Amino acid sequence: MKSLNRVQLLGHIGSDPEVKVLDSGTNVATFSIATTDYAGKNEDGTSKFVTDWHRVTAWNKLAEIIGTHCHKGDKLFIEGKLKHRSYDKDGVKVYVTDIVATDFSFAGGSSHGNSSQTEATATEHNPSPQGDDSDDLPY
Repeated sequence: MKSLNRVQLLGHIGSDPEVKVLDSGTNVATFSIATTDYAGKNEDGTSKFVTDWHRVTAWNKLAEIIGTHCHKGDKLFIEGKLKHRSYDKDGVKVYVTDIVATDFSFAGGSSHGNSSQTEATATEHNPSPQGDDSDDLPY
């Protein structure tokens, strides 16, 4: 039986994506995206919203495209998969869940236009680097 690991997010970028080139020559872009959901009414009758922040990582050509065309505040539709990992920081085990992006498009009123260019290149990229470059990761 097949399984499925798929995530779709629609939200705003929290800060400009950070793009790095690993020692292996692989590009990696990291950024956060905020999603906001309606959470009912406050006591005064005004709407209440809850915002969640998601960590997104993109690899190879998709990382280049995101680094060039995406900026803080842009509204994006991200497709990808969940990736769980951990690392030690000052003797403390830190657990992280990333969204590994496999595709994206601009959503709602972006001045950047559509992502027809990204749709063609995103399917050609490998969402994770070859080999183990975990020591080179930017976080």
